Amino acid sequence: MTDAKELTITLSKSSEKIHEVYVLAQQNYDKSYETTLLEGAQLINSFESNPINSLRARVPGLQMNATAGGVTSGTGMVIRGMKSIVGGNQPLFVIDGMPIENETSGANQYGGQDWGNSLKELNIYDIDHIQVLKSAAASQKYGSRGMNGVIEILTKGQNINPGLSFDVNLGGSKGNVYGMPLLLSQEDINQINDSRLAWLSTASDNYYQSFEKSNSQVAQIAVNYSKAKNKFRLSYGADYNKGSFIRNTLDKNNLMFKGIRDWSPEVQTILGAIYNHSISRNAPSIGAQKFASLGRSFIEYPVDFATVTNNDPLESETAWYLYGQQAKKTAQTVRLFLNNSWKINEQLNFNISANYSDYNIETKEGANGYFERLLGSESLYHQQRAYNNQANEYTRDWMTKAELNYNKSIQKHQIHLSVGYDYWQTEGGIEGQSYLPLDKYPQRIKKGGEKVAIDTYLDPSKFSLANAFNIQHANNKSIHGAIASANYQYGPNIFVNIAARYDHVNTLSNLEKLGSLNKFYPSVGVSYLYAPLINKWLGFTEKTLNFAKIRANYAHIGNVTGLFHYQSAVTDDLELPYPSLKTVYKPYYTNSGSWGLRNYQTGFSYEYAKEYELGTDLSLYANRLNLHVTWYNRVIDNYLYDIVSPLEQMTTPLRDVHAKVRNRGWEIQLNAIPVQISNFSWSSTINFSANQNKFLAINSSSPSSLNQLGTQNDVSLVGSVNGNFGTLLSGFAQKTNDKGQPLLNSAMEYLPSGEAKQIGNTTAKWIAGFENKISFKNFQISGLLDFKVGGDIYSGTHGLLYQRGVLADTRFGRSKELGGIERKTAVRQIDPETGIQETVYKSTFDGIIPEGVFDQDVYLFGKNVSGLSFSQAQELIGKDELGEHVLQPVSASDYYAGFHDKAGVRDRSVFENSYIALREITLGYTMPTNLAQKWFHADLVQIGVVGRNLGYLYKSLPFNLNPDGSYNNRNAGSFEYAALLPVRTYGMFLKLNF
Repeated sequence: MTDAKELTITLSKSSEKIHEVYVLAQQNYDKSYETTLLEGAQLINSFESNPINSLRARVPGLQMNATAGGVTSGTGMVIRGMKSIVGGNQPLFVIDGMPIENETSGANQYGGQDWGNSLKELNIYDIDHIQVLKSAAASQKYGSRGMNGVIEILTKGQNINPGLSFDVNLGGSKGNVYGMPLLLSQEDINQINDSRLAWLSTASDNYYQSFEKSNSQVAQIAVNYSKAKNKFRLSYGADYNKGSFIRNTLDKNNLMFKGIRDWSPEVQTILGAIYNHSISRNAPSIGAQKFASLGRSFIEYPVDFATVTNNDPLESETAWYLYGQQAKKTAQTVRLFLNNSWKINEQLNFNISANYSDYNIETKEGANGYFERLLGSESLYHQQRAYNNQANEYTRDWMTKAELNYNKSIQKHQIHLSVGYDYWQTEGGIEGQSYLPLDKYPQRIKKGGEKVAIDTYLDPSKFSLANAFNIQHANNKSIHGAIASANYQYGPNIFVNIAARYDHVNTLSNLEKLGSLNKFYPSVGVSYLYAPLINKWLGFTEKTLNFAKIRANYAHIGNVTGLFHYQSAVTDDLELPYPSLKTVYKPYYTNSGSWGLRNYQTGFSYEYAKEYELGTDLSLYANRLNLHVTWYNRVIDNYLYDIVSPLEQMTTPLRDVHAKVRNRGWEIQLNAIPVQISNFSWSSTINFSANQNKFLAINSSSPSSLNQLGTQNDVSLVGSVNGNFGTLLSGFAQKTNDKGQPLLNSAMEYLPSGEAKQIGNTTAKWIAGFENKISFKNFQISGLLDFKVGGDIYSGTHGLLYQRGVLADTRFGRSKELGGIERKTAVRQIDPETGIQETVYKSTFDGIIPEGVFDQDVYLFGKNVSGLSFSQAQELIGKDELGEHVLQPVSASDYYAGFHDKAGVRDRSVFENSYIALREITLGYTMPTNLAQKWFHADLVQIGVVGRNLGYLYKSLPFNLNPDGSYNNRNAGSFEYAALLPVRTYGMFLKLNF
């Protein structure tokens, strides 16, 4: 009996492996489009705090980038290229039929924090499978929400074995930062005569010591029951994550129930509830110019940095900025879903469903003051820096859907007709208060009185209410959608798909025609199974070519963004009254269009796209080789309107902009099982995608068109006709003359162009993923590589470290051994023999002669040196009475310092961001069934180790800059500034089934 059980289990596992590839090849055999299906089991055990990151490198056409914002951060996702000029290119998520807004998150050019969105709270162990809809034809059923693609998640509970069973998953991980920017070495410093670098020998150690080891602990248990007409699944999951930044944590608790009742062979009810509770603490500041962050403190305040490595926010102003401001966000989400299906007869069935989602965030943030140590036994306590803020936000969504399906077969003809209606509504709100100290001045404290001072100023009576606000029933949007489809099959090989959707979208009732939009989304497609024809022509058997399909479709799709903040879709604290709730970034629009508590210029946008797609799918050698090839061409019309609130007074947009964008590209996926024998199997998946993006037209009702898509340090991501979403322009590009020679000012600093010039392009040439899985007896090993080729990034980290002269890139010219030339400096001294003051020259070999010529109207020592090189100017100016040249080379230290924020050039900090990342390696062991039952009384026991984000086999970024250092998930990670260091994670997992 035991042997029989073992044999059955072994066969089941082998069958599942074949089925996985077969499903990928033929899951849409009757459709004119292709989707990507991922089983939930492929994504678990990654120990990513945001489970969505597990999709990275596994879906062709899906480009992902992480933000360097700790365990609370979100994920950037773009399917088939950038589309929206307002920065919202994130795909829609649908969980058990409920659409979930996948909002952008992160900092902007002024700094900020990344708190992610509700997707980071998902329990990955509850996911049965994920289906990614990339084409307009596949997403057409979602109408005005499907523009950016759709990621459908179905939770577990459908397929439960008879009886009572339990699933248990346990795991934990630890992580270490790596990839410190490459600075001058100690050997370099020993050769350099620059007192400003004295701190550098300890700076790296101090920076590393400011990070902590990250860790996570995961525990999940599920109860499954199936008997007769009833099935249910009840699960609980706990996922605790600590980041590398001090006190940055994300703790999640998830509860899910799904029940299925078959009332009769014709009637079925599925109901479920998901409860997510998370606490996010202290998201680190990133991308900071006006906010303090670890990266910026290292870049700009390295001398002070060593004094704050004890992480005591009371010790100094720098430490207070880094560690003194505490923030906590408590999020609770309730999602309810109900689905009823009724088979009326053999041809007719009816489905009706309802979904509800309630998402609440409570924010608490505040800070004490800090001490400024004085000489003697006194200190100043800066309690005026203290604050206490709190806010409560909510978002509620409702959705109902009804669908009637009709099927009819007449000889070779099969017809499936469907008509449906759905209604979706969302609204949100926020209320909050901000408190400041009554005493606005520092207090002088005697040594030993620090605790009394802190306790005194913690008293709520020492604070006064600075601001309060309450905005309810904001961000209203509703969509009434009617959809009809007809699928026709002729014989076994020909399929035709026709569908149409009509949406009525309501946003703001008093926004003239924009407040109520009507959109129509048609689609048509045809596919043909040609394997029998090829087999007949070439004499192949069905085992050689199992499946072959050619497909083509044309469809319309759209997106109604509604109101957004004109300055930046990822906001800073401008939308809330000062002193702001620094961690509340989401805008709230009332019916009058107000932004927070004050009127502000906003925008309204919607997008409409038309796409045609061609492709083929092949399955060969008993489904052991599967190929999917897709070519697409999508043209998107972006409509943007400038609006000033309140809308009761300004009902007409100030300006309208129309931008036409094209995305065209290829997607290829190859699934193979090169080896499959009794005790050994090897499966491999390669996916590849290349997208070309182009602005076809930008038209505006005013002379100035809206084309800035993002900015950092005077470098802008700009949309222009015949350019694309990746065009980087800067007025601080290098200024050159007609001959292309760089121009210098009188301080021998390079001059900025003063007019916008292209300095880079952030669009990737292609992306790919390569995953291999090997099984030998009871052992399994898998590895995942993530490829990105092409696409530039502007690195603010490099720009500032270069200007400070501390990067390894700045060793040139520091000494004679490092290429420095002789530089003579006049020094006044007294001759010890005569007692007369005289001028002597001190020689050093740290001189640099900048390449280029002096700009127009540049005078040095009374001479016009316009258009002259350094040597020409030196000759013109001549020598002094001691016979030395008056014009001397610039010191290396001053040369690099010349690249400050309002001089120099930005081109030097634009680099190609190509890489091959070792994204994941997993080693697992499945215990023999007899031992699992004997030792654990379990049907299945699996144990394993995993490494995640292990490093880069290749990266084009120099000086150890972080390829994933983007500070937000908008616009595909075009900017990096003061990022946290990357984290390499190692974990262990245990799975038991009873």
